[in-house]
Amino acid sequence: MSTSLERLPLHSRMIPLLSLAAALCAGAAGCGAECALCEVRCDGKAAQACVTDDAPPHWASVDDCGDGVCVIAPAAGTRPAWPFCALSGQPDARCVEADLPSCAGEVLVSCRSGYATEVQPCSAGCVTLDGQADRCGEDQAPDPACATPDGDLCLGFASSDPSRMVEGRAPSATCLDGDELVVSPAISVYAARCASGRLVSRTRCDTACVSSADCTTHCR
Repeated sequence: MSTSLERLPLHSRMIPLLSLAAALCAGAAGCGAECALCEVRCDGKAAQACVTDDAPPHWASVDDCGDGVCVIAPAAGTRPAWPFCALSGQPDARCVEADLPSCAGEVLVSCRSGYATEVQPCSAGCVTLDGQADRCGEDQAPDPACATPDGDLCLGFASSDPSRMVEGRAPSATCLDGDELVVSPAISVYAARCASGRLVSRTRCDTACVSSADCTTHCR
């Protein structure tokens, strides 16, 4: 089976041939070509893309799936398709966020287009974060959203770019009840909590994130 080319998401392994294939992605196969540029396929355990390197377009392996299976992520919007290695040939129900690591009990499941690509046991529990990569509790990396290392806050992210934070609002010094950050078509809003500079909770709000008199935040 062959189909069109896809860029890899943030949480997948980078494939060296991707830049080359994307740059050359134009036109159909010519004389002596065994495939058309932009085509991709699974050849058994091998994830392959059609490339050219001073030779007619030909199939080149971009990943060897070993004990896993090769699958092709379907095109989505402006994102074309790309072959990758998964643990199973079927989508995994544990991939709550199709392209982000997701908690499943005490394990962290790395996901690509709804397929599980890796499972990591968490020794200190798994932290679920709506709209963001879940993480193992032992992960000590600080989160840029936690400008205040400890405490609650309301976070706003651009709907057009879920990775871009447009507002981070901690309860005011007086913690007035009812201060809120409202959901809009342009902004997705979350109620969050930081501890030691790391997010320990992040909940997507339907209407708004609201500050309470006790300096906590919650969704409504």
